[in-house]
This record gives sequence, structure tokens and C-alpha cells, in this order.
Amino acid sequence: ERMFDDCDLVLSGLVDEYCGQGSTDSWDIPALRNAVQSRFGFTPKSLEGAGSADVIAERLFEEVEQQIQLREEAMGKDVLVTAFRHFSLREIDKQWIDHLAAMEHLRSGINLRGYGNRDPKQEYKREGFEVFTEMMENLKSNVIEKTFHVRLETKEDAQRISMPRKTQRTVEGRGGEGGDAPKEKKKPETQKRETPKVGRNDNCPCGSGKKYKKC
Repeated sequence: ERMFDDCDLVLSGLVDEYCGQGSTDSWDIPALRNAVQSRFGFTPKSLEGAGSADVIAERLFEEVEQQIQLREEAMGKDVLVTAFRHFSLREIDKQWIDHLAAMEHLRSGINLRGYGNRDPKQEYKREGFEVFTEMMENLKSNVIEKTFHVRLETKEDAQRISMPRKTQRTVEGRGGEGGDAPKEKKKPETQKRETPKVGRNDNCPCGSGKKYKKC
């Protein structure tokens, strides 16, 4: 679900960038096609004849869903999800470090805004939010791009990626004593869903008439 959500956000950003302004005559379909190819690793086929940007976004998401299904069949779902998690964690570390550096740079020069009759505190809040938003967009875009371009050379690679890591716990004691035996962990209780799960393309239960993923 997280992967689908990030794909949806990245696609929406691309559609807004190349088809979000003006009439259909001003749309840059070739640039959008190249951007999708760069991010998701496939050439979209359903961009012609769309009457609105929303229709384009819906068509692109359907194609991305098909690409995810193909990658699940080729790599295995566990491997695909593990790769997505791996890239997410690495990208969060990188983007957060860059974000802290950008915020420090912003903080060091924010007082100059006072010379333009602007409140430095309010400008810091506004620009800081813009920097954070840009960081999140870059994070999602980079993770999606890496996830859709990763390739496995051998079946052993897939088995190694999907294999759960085992952590060994050492119990220390004094002399020849083995110490206290580790307590047996209780199995987590399964929480049952009381209401049926709402699909991404189902109508939102709030009654807005919009699809759940758009509401």
C-alpha cells in the first residue's frame, strides 16, 4: 500500500508538471512520457486522447499497477517489498542529512529578509516548509525510481534478499553459570478488522463521492 501511495503521488506530480496548466494544446506529452520512462522504467501507451489531466493520471496509475504485478511475478513479492524498504531507509537517511544542511543554510541567512520589510520568523517557517516538502518529493521519487529499476542477477540474490535476518541473543553469566534463561516471548495477538477494507479505487465511505485514494 505504501508503494502504491508513493507511485500515485509521484505520478500526480508529473502530470501536474507537464499537463496541469492551460488547455490540452499546452500539454507536453512527450516530456511526460520521458519522465515516466525515467521514473518507472516503462514507456506509457495510454496518454493520447485524454480529455483531462485526471484521466491521464488514472491511465498512468493503471499501467503502473500492471508493472508492479509484472515485477512481483518476476522477482517475488517478498523480494520487491524488501527492496522497496531497503531503498526507503537509505533514501530517508540521505535526504534527512541534506535537509538538515539546507535548514542550517536557511537559518544562517534568514535575518536578511528583514531588509526587505519581511518578518524573518514567518519567512523561515514558509521557506522551511517548502524545503521539507521538496525533500519529501525527492525522497519518494528516488525510492520509486530505484525500486522500478532494480534487477536481480541470479535466483540466489532473490533468496538472500527475501531471507529474514536472524538475531542471536547472548546471555552472560558469572563463572560457569549460564545466567537466567531468556523468557519466552509471547506471540502477538492478531487484531481482526471490524469493518471491510476500503479499496483504493472504491468510493470513500465519508460520502464525498470521490475515490478513496483521492479523498
